[in-house]
Parts: sequence; structure tokens; C-alpha cells
Amino acid sequence: MRWLHLVKLAITALLVTTSSCTRQTTATNSNIPQPLFSSNDPRAVYAADPNDSWNRIFRLLFTRTYKVRMSSDFPEGAPFVAFKHAMALPSLNISRATFERTEIGDRAIDPLYPSFFTGAGYKQILTDSAFAEFKQALTDSLNETKTRPPLARALMQSDLWAAFDSIFFFYPKEATAGYLPEREQQLLRLLRQLIKKLALTSEEIASLRSNYADAATTKNLPDVFSSRAGWIEIELLSRRLHDNSAGFRRAARVFIKPRKTPSDPAAFVESLKYHEHLEDVEAVGLVVQNLLLNNQEQIVPSPIISEAQFRFFKDNKGAKPVDAFVKQYELSRRLLLTETGSGGFVELNEKSAAYLTQSGNDYSFMSPIREADAPVLVPLRTRCMQCHFKSLTTMMTYSIHYVPPVPTVKILNVAMNDRALYVATQKALREDYRSLLSP
Repeated sequence: MRWLHLVKLAITALLVTTSSCTRQTTATNSNIPQPLFSSNDPRAVYAADPNDSWNRIFRLLFTRTYKVRMSSDFPEGAPFVAFKHAMALPSLNISRATFERTEIGDRAIDPLYPSFFTGAGYKQILTDSAFAEFKQALTDSLNETKTRPPLARALMQSDLWAAFDSIFFFYPKEATAGYLPEREQQLLRLLRQLIKKLALTSEEIASLRSNYADAATTKNLPDVFSSRAGWIEIELLSRRLHDNSAGFRRAARVFIKPRKTPSDPAAFVESLKYHEHLEDVEAVGLVVQNLLLNNQEQIVPSPIISEAQFRFFKDNKGAKPVDAFVKQYELSRRLLLTETGSGGFVELNEKSAAYLTQSGNDYSFMSPIREADAPVLVPLRTRCMQCHFKSLTTMMTYSIHYVPPVPTVKILNVAMNDRALYVATQKALREDYRSLLSP
């Protein structure tokens, strides 16, 4: 079968292109290029003209206005009522009323949200007006004769790929629920064509700057990719919920920084099982790396990082228990394209607005919370506490050790893009990828 042949080609190409992608991930960038455009309009995500076809595509996929409830951390939401939710804190109070909130969507999220246990976001693009606008924007982009810069194409391809996977995922289930299947078919065909049109050559991918390396300099992000910085990339089980949630288009990489350089790193990371010896941990990080479909229809690692989450453990001088605080960095396409040497990250702190999740495997955006009958706006720390508990020191990588047999913790070679390569091979085996390759 053709797709099996292409899978083999993809795996081979992944190994061949690793070195060039690695250079972009780990090297210090130089010769900062000029911005791709300039605009103060928040709707100008991909180009200065808000009516540019790519900006129209982005708005239809990502910009949403919803009714939400607020936690009592936001006084403007008063009056508040007690709220009980399986994944929320016992003392959480939320607004009695709902409030209209618009999200531009230029952050580290997937399009067509909300999508967790709901097709609400996906269905919006199928309404008469949205479908016509989206189809026209895709067609206009396909008919363009100009070639957009590699960085912009890499970002837009990621957005379109996520939209393709979302429609592909919901299509078989919704096709008999009153929606016209020919609309999904048309959108999948147009998205497939445009994703392939935007594909970069291996040389173009290798030429992309490491936005994380830029941000490590300009925004002082922890330099997790440097062998001198003390960070260790680990893996306990190869399958991760973050990868699955992203449809295996992105690779979630887990890092740990010891408080002191261990004489035996392997023994150190193994000792953290069962959440022991947390006083010896300085910080943990989750760094999400984009994958790309190149012009040979092969899935390859990209030097573009879309999100970085860190929890810094407080130094209690060896005393227990240990507490932590959180910092998060999300990629803004607009910022990366207009301030090309910045890395494009927006920094979030513990008080930044975020949304409650519906369950432990909910990594989506603006999920409707069943008990509140609406998305619930909370501080970022509250959202993080849903999985990492009140102290924020629970490490999910070590939270599955009860599954027999318990594997030994692996230390990955950061420079070899091990995680990205693994996730790419898993994506190459999926039905959505095979559909993407079809004519």
C-alpha cells in the first residue's frame, strides 16, 4: 500500500533530517532577521492587512466569543456561589452570572474549540455563513501566486493541520447527525491541498530559527536544551496524553533540573519515582515541539516550540513538604512574525487567566464545565492544581508507576530529538495522516 511505503520513507527521512533540526533547536541564533510585517491591529496575525486570506482563515478557526463564568479570584464576576466540580478545588466559588468573553486565539491552542467531549467548535465552521467564508478564504489562499516566508508557512501549516485533524475526527460521528457530509468533504479537500502547498523543503526547515533559543536570550527562559544548564530530559512511558491530545502533530518533552548536579543522573531520575526526594528537584518543565509535513509528505521535527510550562520548586533547605510556583510561555504567531528575534512567547504567571479542565485528560481550550454549564475562568495556578495538586509538585510522568511492570526512567539525548522522532513515527501510522496524503 502507498501509505505504508510513505511511512517507511518518513521514518528514514526523520533520521536523515534530525541533525539539521537539532542544530536549529540547540544552537544560539544570530543575524536576527527583519519582521515579516508591522501592525498594531490584533486581528493582523499573519499579515498587516486584517482581510488577508490567512488572517481570515485564522479568525474563522480561532477567534471565538463565549459566555463564561468567573471564579471569585476575579472580583468583577460578583456575586459568587459555591461550586463543586470533580477536578476543582473544594473551596472554589464561581460567578452566578455568565459574562461574554472574546478570545482572539493567538496562543498555544488548537482551532475549532471547544472540542473536548463536544463537537461545538467543529460545528461552527459548518454553519452557512462560516462555511462560505472559510471555503472562500482557503480558495483565495490556494490561488495565491506569491510565496510566503518559510516561518509563516510553518506556522500556518500547523494551524491548518490541526483543523484538518479536528474535522477528520468528528466527521464520521457527525455526518449522520443532521449535518451535510459534503461540507466536511469539501473542507478536508481544500485543507489537504493548502497544507501540501505550504510544505517546506528540508533546507527551508533547517533554515528556521529556534524560537526557543531566541526566547532563552530575550526572555530568560530556562535553557533546557543546553547541556551546560543542568536540565535532564526524561521518559518513563513512551505514550503521553499531551501527544495524543495534539493528534501527534506536536511532541511533549519532559525535563527535570536537579537542585545539585548528581554524580549519577540515571540514579537521580529513578529515585524520583513515587514522588520521593522532591526536595532535590529545582524545577520541572514541559516543552512542546511542533512537527511539520515537508514537501516530500514526510513528518519531520521542527525547531518551533509552541509552549513551555515550568514549575519551580521552592528551596526549603531539605525540609518537607515542598511547594512550587508556575510560569508558562505560549507562542503568539503575531509576535513571532512581527518581532522575529523575540521567540514569540507570551509569559503567563500564576494569576493569569486560564480555564478549568473537565477531566484529567482534558488539554483543550475553553472546555465547557458540565456542572457550571459554561467554561470557567480561573487563575493559571488553579488550573495547574487540577492535575499537579495544591503544592504543584506532583509530576505526571511519575504518576503511572503502578502499571506493572514498572519501566526504568530513560534519559533522552536532547540533541537527537528523540521525543519528536518517536511522536512523528506514531503520527505516520494514524488514519488521519493517511487521509492527509490522499489526492
